[in-house]
Amino acid sequence: MTCQRCGAELVDGHVFCDSCGAEVQVVPDFNLFEEEVLPSIVINEQDKGQPDKDSDESGKDILIHLITNPSHVMFFIILVAACIGAYIYSGSYTRAIRQGERAEAGGDIEQAITFYMDAVDKQRTVEGYIHIGDGYRELAEYEKAEDAYFEALKLTGESVSEQARVYSILLDMYSEEKDTDAIGALYDFIDDDMVIEELNADHVRPPVFSKEEGDYDDDIKIRIKSKDSYDIYYTLDGTDPSAGNGILYSKPIRAKGGTTEIKACCVNKDGKWGYMADKTYNITYKIPEMPSASPSSGTFHAPVNITLTATSGDIYYTWNGSVPTKSSSRYSGPIPIPEGNNVLSAIVIDEHEMASPILRCNYVYLP
Repeated sequence: MTCQRCGAELVDGHVFCDSCGAEVQVVPDFNLFEEEVLPSIVINEQDKGQPDKDSDESGKDILIHLITNPSHVMFFIILVAACIGAYIYSGSYTRAIRQGERAEAGGDIEQAITFYMDAVDKQRTVEGYIHIGDGYRELAEYEKAEDAYFEALKLTGESVSEQARVYSILLDMYSEEKDTDAIGALYDFIDDDMVIEELNADHVRPPVFSKEEGDYDDDIKIRIKSKDSYDIYYTLDGTDPSAGNGILYSKPIRAKGGTTEIKACCVNKDGKWGYMADKTYNITYKIPEMPSASPSSGTFHAPVNITLTATSGDIYYTWNGSVPTKSSSRYSGPIPIPEGNNVLSAIVIDEHEMASPILRCNYVYLP
């Protein structure tokens, strides 16, 4: 027996074609209508006293006789309608969906996706694309799943409940992936407060951070906000905030030198914990710029004062050639050049104890 769709040879006992996946349709090699239905009707007609037909009367003549006999018109209409219905169903959206569900139940996810795609080719529906998204999600192909779910969103129209349903599926998928950025971005994408309100019944959106995570060269303050005015709990030790674990947010968090990881989530008025936001800040202090001196060097025969300047931090200096430290003289105003041949060493030390390169200037003062 061959497949009615692709013509491939069918394997005995298989209910789907191994080549194209179409359901096997067992088609009898005889005309059911002519071989069984018509003779039974003819016999009934003969029993009613109708004259016998010649043995070579064709099926066509019998058919004409039947459709011109009022007692069989309804039967004929029902039979034709049934045949048309069966034909339409064999290539319908509904049949493709059912084939996909059977394949999915049997564990053949890729084949199921093929059937679901065939279904949406026939009729684009929210349900069809959700089926496709669920299939790709089962295969951990999250980008394809996301594309399918967004196709479903396009078909939801203005239905708040349908939009909320698809958004809820997306949120669950992002949560499985622990993709907190995607969760936050999806909430930002939703511009209907009614949809947000419906989602909040089962989902609590993550808090919003005032600073993007990443690398900084100085201390920063991070503010955390709940768009729904819920309480926010956070941790700084790498653990997840939860009931009994976490600090209630009340003021900005200061990230200093090194790495600071902040995990935070909101808790609604019913005590439901929401999606977590996780941000990491790397603070690497930059080295201060070297100070400058005016005059920068020279030989002098009259008293001269040296002015030191810096863009940040405090300036420390020595005249004996040693490296300045915080224990050395702190610059607070112009300093006179000592008599003789001298080398001035100056350095900047900022609030983070970071030291600049050393400035060295040679001054000769001969009165």
